[in-house]
Amino acid sequence: MVSDKEILRTVQWVQCDPDMGQKIPYPPDLTVLLDNAWRMRLKTLDVSLDNQPHTINIQKMEARNIASGAVVKISRLPIVPQDQAEIDLPGKSPLWNFSGGRLSSARLHGDVIALVCCTICAFARQVDKLMNKLLYSQYQLKKASVQQAAVYPQVERTLYHGTSESSVKEICVHGFNRSFCGKNATIFGQGVYFAVNSALSISQQYSPPNVDGHKFIFVAKVLTGDYTKGDHSMKTAPLKETGDIPLRYDSVTDDITWPTMFVIFNDTQAFPEYLITPSLTTCSYLCEKE
Repeated sequence: MVSDKEILRTVQWVQCDPDMGQKIPYPPDLTVLLDNAWRMRLKTLDVSLDNQPHTINIQKMEARNIASGAVVKISRLPIVPQDQAEIDLPGKSPLWNFSGGRLSSARLHGDVIALVCCTICAFARQVDKLMNKLLYSQYQLKKASVQQAAVYPQVERTLYHGTSESSVKEICVHGFNRSFCGKNATIFGQGVYFAVNSALSISQQYSPPNVDGHKFIFVAKVLTGDYTKGDHSMKTAPLKETGDIPLRYDSVTDDITWPTMFVIFNDTQAFPEYLITPSLTTCSYLCEKE
């Protein structure tokens, strides 16, 4: 018999939302229950979801709401162990790598060009496309969870995170974790900071240059979800004031109306997509132009 801990380490059962086209993860206790039933080759299983009776057809991989008759597809997703995850690290296959001059946009995805060419990409020395399957899988599961509870439809943003050279590999392999808290700022909360404008991430405070004068900026997908004003004392996002169920905001920001940065407190809430390496002279030029 496989232990509950082993099941949760290797498997995630999810429900497929037909409207959102997303996979919504089941809670740990239900994942364990379903996986044990699947291993025992049971055909059906009666469970309670959201205080409503459901019948799970494990053979057809369907969940039926007994009261409404609604049927949704379910899936059993393997969780890739960290040591087996496919990871593309910077320098392995850069999209751009050159010694000087302006870069051609032909090889970089259009949305990245549109977002950062004015402040970074047009002068970047190198741009790396990153892919860590484990981090991406964890991020997608978190995204489904955030979408399920969010009040507002926009839960995801493309944001920027400047860092030091010593932190680059750590972020590529393990993602943005809260051990980075305090390295750059804690004025709006003790979490991981992301800038709305890429120019902010170039500053000396957020991206100190290495000995060669190169800086390191991550372009990341971030689940900002429902957010509120942050405070330096916050170690997690505060609870929402409305509703009977105690739900927390997904992130905090410096300004609710015109945010320039967001702070997250959950390690799976951001996914590094690109690493951009501009030079110190480039950044000085950009600051002078502004």
